[in-house]
Amino acid sequence: EFGTNGIQNIDYDNKFDVGRAIGLQQDGKIIVSGKSDNNFAISRLNTDGSLDTSFGNVGKVVYNIGEFEDCFDLKIQPDDKIVLAGSTSFYSEIDSNLLEYSYVLIRLLPDGALDPSFGNNGIVIKDFGDYYQIFRTLSILENGQILAAGDADRGSSDAFVAMRFNENGSIDTSFANGGMFQYSFPSISSSCRAVDIQSDGKIVLAGSSGFFSKQMAIIRLLPDGSIDPSFSTEGSLLISVLGNSDEAYSINIQENDKILIAGHAMVEQGDFDFALVRLNTNGTLDNSFGIEGKTTKAIFGHEICYTSILQTNGNILLIGTSQGKIAIVRYDQNGQLDHNFGMDGILTSASIQNEGDVFNAQKSIASLKKTIFICGYGKVNTAFDFIVLGISSSLELGIVDQNKSVLGMIYPNPIRSEATLNFELLKAQAVSISLVDPSGNIIQRFIQNKRMNPGSHSVLLDCADIPNGAYFIQLKTESRSQAIQIFKND
Repeated sequence: EFGTNGIQNIDYDNKFDVGRAIGLQQDGKIIVSGKSDNNFAISRLNTDGSLDTSFGNVGKVVYNIGEFEDCFDLKIQPDDKIVLAGSTSFYSEIDSNLLEYSYVLIRLLPDGALDPSFGNNGIVIKDFGDYYQIFRTLSILENGQILAAGDADRGSSDAFVAMRFNENGSIDTSFANGGMFQYSFPSISSSCRAVDIQSDGKIVLAGSSGFFSKQMAIIRLLPDGSIDPSFSTEGSLLISVLGNSDEAYSINIQENDKILIAGHAMVEQGDFDFALVRLNTNGTLDNSFGIEGKTTKAIFGHEICYTSILQTNGNILLIGTSQGKIAIVRYDQNGQLDHNFGMDGILTSASIQNEGDVFNAQKSIASLKKTIFICGYGKVNTAFDFIVLGISSSLELGIVDQNKSVLGMIYPNPIRSEATLNFELLKAQAVSISLVDPSGNIIQRFIQNKRMNPGSHSVLLDCADIPNGAYFIQLKTESRSQAIQIFKND
């Protein structure tokens, strides 16, 4: 079992801690990074969620570079070295009251110590004179080079930025214009949040552009860092999903080099849905996917999608939050909801903590039984902590039949001693309700092949004797099966 009820908090001395990125080392240990107050903060967890005391200072390290720092992404190299990307700031030499922000890369040895073979004792700082310069995302290339991307406030407008670094941290001057690519969309406000590499080495950047009304913004570069004129209109593309305000947070490149862009789209002021778009290799919308290349999903309201995972079977996971709950939506390769997953393609957890959020996710290696690790932050007592959740993705139950759905909802969740399961049947069917652990083993049967009439039903579930932990309620009928994740905590 991971953590407590599938959740692990990481506290850095009662400070304001924000977890933003997560990765896995070769042995399955979990690296989490973000910021603690205004410093880079990194932790390593064992596979059960406990702090790995052999890493840094009892499982945690903090690095103070300048005045205010933030870490937005991390990647694990094949040798288990850890690369972090973000920003730092220093007071201006011209105006002592003005903070100037610079790009930052940090590389750590597998044990959390700064890597002396990288940059200046493990740290690379780049300042090109723009006011606000930040790396938000990075990728480790096959040749060991590091591609970092983000954005810069250039005064009159923001720009997407990408740079390529050699293994020792020096900038690769053969890339783009002396090592750096910059591109400004027509709007004065733009932000680059994701990067991925196609099989032919072309580089896809995604984020948003717009001030009040944003659009998904995508750019494709050739391997040498020049813009790719064969992609959309002269290498760049703006997409409106629902016509209000849309943001892209994640990219996945499929085996055929089609491009998946995940994020969220505004339905009305203050309310967003998960959004997923697929592009053909030339940058046009793929009309065979979803509805004219786009699909959106509402859950509880105010959905924010922060990341996506492309599974080995081609299914697509969108991960984020919905009204304070972790939310995972799974689509098949054609952009249709996978009704075998969770409840009609949606898996949600109980609220993690008040005033928290989720920023990134990473699927585990196979030996960890298909666990998806999600990191973010939440309020614990009076302070904010890193929060890591371990959610099993191995429970893939049911038969696809959209015309015979069973809509189920359980409350309260987490459960103390008992809970109520509400569901609706569209026709008379035999119903079975069981408690299942994350590995798919049945722990308790509540109802076994009971004939029920069409309509709404409520079943009281006695969970008093169940140990604390994370489980699934499996609701099976003659036509399909659904799983609802619950947490027992008395």
